[in-house]
Amino acid sequence: MNQQFSQLSGKGLLAAMVATLLCGQTFADVAGRVTFVAGKVTAIGNDGKTRTLTRGELLNSGERLETGTGRLQIRFTDGSLMSLQPNTVFGLDNYTYSRNKPQDGALLFNFIRGGIRTVSGAIGRVNRANYAVKTPVGTIGIRGTGYTATQEPNGRLLVTVNKGIVNISNEFGNRDINIGQTFQMQQGKAPEPAENGVMAEAEATPPQPTEEQQNNEQTPPQELANNEINLGLDVLAPNNNLEQSNQTNRNGQPEVQIFPFYIQSVNGEPRLSHFASLLDSASSNRILQNIYAAYDNVSQNGTVVGNLVGLISSDANNTLLLDTRSLGNPVKFSGVKQVGTLSFGEWTNGSMATADNSVNINTLNLDANTFIPYIVGTTATQQLGQNQRISYRLADLANASPARADQSVGQLTQLNIDIDLNTQPLLSVNMALSLDGVSYTASTQNHPLNLALNQTLNTFSLNGLQDNFFASTGNNSLCSNNLCPINLEGFFSGGDVGAIYDINRPDSLANIGGVAVLTGAASTTIVSNIATSAKVESSLTGKYTALFSNNAGISISPNPVSNLAAIFNSTTGGLQLAFHNTNNTASDIYGAVSHNSQASAQSTQIQHADKLLTWGVWSNGGVDVNDPVQDSYGLSDTQQVHYIVGTPTLNLPTANRVSYSFQGGTTPTIDGQQGTQAQVTNLSYLDINFGANTVGLNLNLQLTPTTGSSQTLNATGTTSLLASGTFNFDTLNIKLGSGNDCNNLGCSGTATGFLVGDTAQWGALNYTLSAVSDSFNNGLFVHTQGVAAFKQDANFVIPVNQLSDSTSPIYRALLSTQINNNPEIGINLHQTNAVSAQFDGQSLAWLSGSSVGGSEYGYSTTPTSNAATEVTHYKQTLSWGRWINSSVNVGDANNPVTLAANDTVHYIVGAPSVSLPSSGVVTYAHAGSTTPTGTITTPTTTGSPATTISPLAGVNVLNNSTMQVNFASTANDAIKLDMGFSTTSQGDIRFQGQSPLNANFSLSNLTVNSQSCQNCAANGFFAGNNGAMIGLNYELTTNLGKGMAEITGVAAFEKTAP
Repeated sequence: MNQQFSQLSGKGLLAAMVATLLCGQTFADVAGRVTFVAGKVTAIGNDGKTRTLTRGELLNSGERLETGTGRLQIRFTDGSLMSLQPNTVFGLDNYTYSRNKPQDGALLFNFIRGGIRTVSGAIGRVNRANYAVKTPVGTIGIRGTGYTATQEPNGRLLVTVNKGIVNISNEFGNRDINIGQTFQMQQGKAPEPAENGVMAEAEATPPQPTEEQQNNEQTPPQELANNEINLGLDVLAPNNNLEQSNQTNRNGQPEVQIFPFYIQSVNGEPRLSHFASLLDSASSNRILQNIYAAYDNVSQNGTVVGNLVGLISSDANNTLLLDTRSLGNPVKFSGVKQVGTLSFGEWTNGSMATADNSVNINTLNLDANTFIPYIVGTTATQQLGQNQRISYRLADLANASPARADQSVGQLTQLNIDIDLNTQPLLSVNMALSLDGVSYTASTQNHPLNLALNQTLNTFSLNGLQDNFFASTGNNSLCSNNLCPINLEGFFSGGDVGAIYDINRPDSLANIGGVAVLTGAASTTIVSNIATSAKVESSLTGKYTALFSNNAGISISPNPVSNLAAIFNSTTGGLQLAFHNTNNTASDIYGAVSHNSQASAQSTQIQHADKLLTWGVWSNGGVDVNDPVQDSYGLSDTQQVHYIVGTPTLNLPTANRVSYSFQGGTTPTIDGQQGTQAQVTNLSYLDINFGANTVGLNLNLQLTPTTGSSQTLNATGTTSLLASGTFNFDTLNIKLGSGNDCNNLGCSGTATGFLVGDTAQWGALNYTLSAVSDSFNNGLFVHTQGVAAFKQDANFVIPVNQLSDSTSPIYRALLSTQINNNPEIGINLHQTNAVSAQFDGQSLAWLSGSSVGGSEYGYSTTPTSNAATEVTHYKQTLSWGRWINSSVNVGDANNPVTLAANDTVHYIVGAPSVSLPSSGVVTYAHAGSTTPTGTITTPTTTGSPATTISPLAGVNVLNNSTMQVNFASTANDAIKLDMGFSTTSQGDIRFQGQSPLNANFSLSNLTVNSQSCQNCAANGFFAGNNGAMIGLNYELTTNLGKGMAEITGVAAFEKTAP
């Protein structure tokens, strides 16, 4: 179906749009438009809503107008004009008018107070009986074209006739008022002439009839030119008298129609269109959405269109956006073609008017060598989040306009577009064209488009610089180094796409541009890489919590982030975007995005579990992590952001202790040694006590360097479980390889987690660890990050390290008492072969024990919370630690040892081996030890016999310490010790000795740094099944700087794999 209109000026077009756009159908109940306003003037609708009027706004039947201190001028759709004075209240009670049926038009207005001046239109001329203005004291009818009326505060109505005849009436009578007369009407009185000299006054400039109107009452009036909304045609042809198209005859029909245009419609309703062209615009967008397209011809069924001659906005203003119908030299059309619902062509060699952003009117003059491509089509919308992919192709080269660059003409040879209609759509493009013998190609894959929270997609765009979309010219260096960014935009129409492109070129070369129709294929269902039973679904509601860790030095806070909406890739399942959705507005963005000239980050290592939890890695591209300082970051291929996202537990269990076994996670990143591989092992677990609200963590990583042996990085800790289901480990105990925790060497570790699922079925964790060992990475620090997932596992058995309490003397123990307080300075080693042991329930320290001979060990009084340190239980075989700040028994209950601030007793207690191997040479690695303590004696001055005695500090057992046992040997060196110590600034110390094979042994031939040591001692015993471990106490003296150091402690060693 087509609708025809005359070529109109700005005034005429508005009148036509308001009154007769669709076969005489009005836009809703529009009465007219504001052509002038001064001050604050309001319109109050039937629903009581108030709006402040501005120039160009539509007025609706049923609204009440209040001018206050302002003024208002209106042009009604029948051509009538009205000015409202200050302090006027005027109701548009009932107004109807159809240009095709002017005889059916009617108006009933309610003049409550103030002053008006009006010039009548078609309703007042064609059917005068349908014109009535009510007032508090009577009714105004019309038999002429113009009058002024004032409704005074005292109730008197004054009416002065300027043209024709006006009738006023009430229940007491009626009177006709002729030109120049003024009558009055008051409450309870019939209408009567006003006193001499009294007139109805209009303070504002009234609407003035043209000279033609003054001579011909049948022609409607014009508004004052300086009060008009100028939509551009007058700019093109200022001398053209197009006002004749506003003129109507006695039947309300236009007397003149020039250059008719048509708008597509369906069932009497206008069809909206999208439009794109390479016209310059203050906006960066080439596409105008949801406008009315005007053609010089439209088929009867409304499907076939002619040349595009105009564009009209679909908002309340119906603003003229573009008009090509200049009377003097209208633009010519070149290569116009319609494909389905889309029509495209080029404008050239003529003049046209455009409204830039619907604000500024511009005249555009094109010469015969200038071509502006355009494409237009009825609107269509794609629904998102339906797990569909749709493809569009340049099916015929003739479906594209010439690819032009100034005077050069080329050809678009390929433009293929695939769109993943994900909750956040993804765009893939392959493009090629040729111009002047140069081939230009470009492609991008799965580029995320802007988020549409209403889940509809009307248009799409790629900005070359922002979205990393550049042309390449192959062997030609013209577009090397991203010198040719491409701006590509498209809109949906029917089942196809209208596309427009613009390739920027360097060296002052003209841009290459054109338009094309891309033919659409049927959509296909996207096959996901993730099983339906596992896949976490995209959601625009804030149902998810996320954790992040990274090796790019990016500070992400808060972490975790709760109440997130999340969008996952339909194919890969990777996290595209997470954000807070507040009132359908996205904020606090986390996701893979473009960064400068870098494409969005790649998502890898993607896993989903039980529709509750998913994790992966972003790398090698741009990311946004909601940094308030920096919008986005660019990641290299070695920089990674790990994420884990899940549905948080809202109601925690209130009892039971639950084990969570390791189920998966990202591959930990390793900084500090190139080529080292890391993997979280199945020994990792969470231990959650819902009754006590505690969380225990054991995180085990296997580090495998390119050369050398693998090492285990272990992080352990205990923390509180919060009511929110989150937990945070501020300080983890870190161990790299065998030996002690290395926190005192600068090792550190943190981790954060949250519980997932209705019944806390899963646990999510991020972690950041830093560790060092003298036996790995050349003694340099290793830094690692990642995320891990844990699941409730009733079959998982948490390893038990703690030695059991025993009242029977089943254990063996070695001790070393070190006193730093004068005059009892000294070190004493002690051993007992059969002793009982009870351990503290909280600190796990050895509380007390009795030997077969009655010797007592442990605290002689109730210990305080700080009476032990460095307590360790190891594989239910050995336990060691230090007693401090207390009174303890070391074999003699009658003479307890009081431990002051710098005193300590080292102990190691364990289950002795029942039997030992009879053959084989076995190496035992350092499994752990207490921190060495002692004293250092330094001369007060050089050559002085006086000395200063101070506590030893800064000495640690090296993890490369070993013991070697030849179980077949009967020699004195069947057991060999090679123990290393590091010092703060004096280098390493090597402590060595030997012993014949025995279940309990004392070492001899002891040396320190290869020098014989007469004041050194060391004792040991085999512990565990088949001699699995060795417990040792030791004492040594050595020169340390300018002083003499006495050093003592205990250590544990464990068999290494053969």
